[in-house]
Amino acid sequence: TRQMPAWAFAEALWASARDNCPRARAGVQNVVVASNAAFYLDALADGAAADEAIARLRLAVEWEPRYTPLHTNLCMLLGRRQMWAEATPTCRQAVLLEQDNAIAHVNLAAALWFTGERDAALQHAQRAVTLAPDDPRTVGQLQALSAASARG
Repeated sequence: TRQMPAWAFAEALWASARDNCPRARAGVQNVVVASNAAFYLDALADGAAADEAIARLRLAVEWEPRYTPLHTNLCMLLGRRQMWAEATPTCRQAVLLEQDNAIAHVNLAAALWFTGERDAALQHAQRAVTLAPDDPRTVGQLQALSAASARG
């Protein structure tokens, strides 16, 4: 019976901490959930809703700067919006955090290609294929960039 007040106090203390947490005040309980929610929200939306999704992901990256999927998702969203100059540093950070992440290399290859760094883009596309030779995303990226490069 003595534990009941302690549990009640602990629950109240936890609720107070949660209510005063910047993440909770921003409506984000978990950065992974925030990342995925932002990603899928943007996939279905455009305009202000997509901008909101990107803003939420940027905030999640600030909170968890060493969590690669946040950088990867932000990179993909910025790329989908054709914001390649903004996507490139985010894509680079994803590769720096996880150098063996094939999809991070695929995303960086796309960002570099569209910002004019064609040789570096082909190198990252090749690295992605080396890391995941059976993944159609890596193989497709290298084929597409190689074909575009051959066309000039």
